[in-house]
Amino acid sequence: MNKKFKKILLASTSIVLSSLLLIGCSGKESKNQAELLDSKKDLNTKVAIVTQSKKENERAFSSAESEKLNSLYRIERDPKKKSSVEHFVLPDNFESNEKATRDVFDKIKKDKKINVLVLSSNKSGSLPYIKDLKKERKDIMTISANLNEDDNSLIDTFDLNFETADIDRGERIAELAKSLGAERFIYFASDKDLSNEKNKKILDGIVSKSKQCDMPTEEIKIANELNSYEKKAFLSNKIDELVKKYGKDINIYSFDSELDEVLASKLLEQKFFVAEFSKPNVSKLLMNIYGIKGISRMQENFVWMNSQIGTFLRVNHDIERRVGSSGVDADSYIIKFASDLGANLKSKNKGAQTAYNSYFLEKISRARGKTESGFVNKYKGVGNFKIIDPDQIVY
Repeated sequence: MNKKFKKILLASTSIVLSSLLLIGCSGKESKNQAELLDSKKDLNTKVAIVTQSKKENERAFSSAESEKLNSLYRIERDPKKKSSVEHFVLPDNFESNEKATRDVFDKIKKDKKINVLVLSSNKSGSLPYIKDLKKERKDIMTISANLNEDDNSLIDTFDLNFETADIDRGERIAELAKSLGAERFIYFASDKDLSNEKNKKILDGIVSKSKQCDMPTEEIKIANELNSYEKKAFLSNKIDELVKKYGKDINIYSFDSELDEVLASKLLEQKFFVAEFSKPNVSKLLMNIYGIKGISRMQENFVWMNSQIGTFLRVNHDIERRVGSSGVDADSYIIKFASDLGANLKSKNKGAQTAYNSYFLEKISRARGKTESGFVNKYKGVGNFKIIDPDQIVY
């Protein structure tokens, strides 16, 4: 069993046993992780998360709202909690709306309780406001999370920077499929799907890794002229044929997000492997398809969602270790992680350079976010710009 597969097993176990993360650690490690988790020992921290509106950047907005709601819930349950989160929303088209945008940052500047700022935006134009803020509020730790600005400017302006990326995604999908027990990797694709450079890169990884793993690959063409309903019917019928021909130990993959619902539904019946859907994480979609109810403050809690999905598959359909995923939606989790990290560093009186250490970041993700993640420098020798790479899980 290789090291990567061991990490996958650990991640899948943590879904069900997230409350027992500290069990099995050495005494010293357990104590250190407990201190990271113990918010009662935090000094006063207030995190300002700045995003665009839901219309302009739904993932970042929803993640920030969830962090705010969870903060309010914690304080409501225990008024002695010393850390809080406030969500600030930029005006639409903020890059051309200077006055309204400056008002947002002026509010942050005037709030002396704020000592961490997390900024996420898919548009450029925020750097002048950050530079102005830092002149007057040197006490605020600034963290960018998927911020669309020039990398050199981010490195020079922010204390810490984080970005998501699909690292070797195709290889990892194929490797997980093989590890789960798939004997053949079958992918559905149209010419339109394969004209996309990102999809071609994923497919190259799938084919090369499958060859290394001695797992045959097979392409099923989807005609470009099929409408949405016809594509779904084609996939559903073809899956039945493939299972009848090869048995259940086949992995089925599609690049088309419209077909995820069909895969999620058909696997309940045919119990084939799905190492990953069209996106690395589709927890919210699966919750919806399987009719699993949630509450608003848990809408970005992927650990909780994954545990619900795993229980549903295992208890209701006797499906276990046949469906994989990235543990979290990285574009959503990056907001939570940056917020947790900033609160931790400030509350423990640690400087930003502490977070240059990738192992330290892994511990924060594990302890505070209940999520196994890897962190790599985007540029060699630059410690304040990391790519976050959540581990895979198995339901």
